[in-house]
Amino acid sequence: MKPYYYIFRVGDSHPGIKHRTLESAHTEAMRLATQHPGDSFEILQCLSMTRTVNPQTFWMDGVIPPHECDDWRKLSATQVCAENPSVAECVAGLESRLAASNKVYFVPLP
Repeated sequence: MKPYYYIFRVGDSHPGIKHRTLESAHTEAMRLATQHPGDSFEILQCLSMTRTVNPQTFWMDGVIPPHECDDWRKLSATQVCAENPSVAECVAGLESRLAASNKVYFVPLP
């Protein structure tokens, strides 16, 4: 892969159009600087590119990956929350209130 260049306007969040040659990038930087007096334009050369061939997903603590949901569905909400006593207590209270009335569809948290 041949190197290429970008023009970056200082203060912007991303570079502009890809240029195949340094001369083309320099011409564009000069044109932009003329159009925008006082702004600075940098010529950036791409040195490498990284691409992931086998992507991996890393799940945050407490998030259940979709492929593991079937195992978790076998547990009650109280069992899932057992590591956090305050959450487990809240869930147990909700479960008992829901069990007491089949008419309750939404129970606000205390």
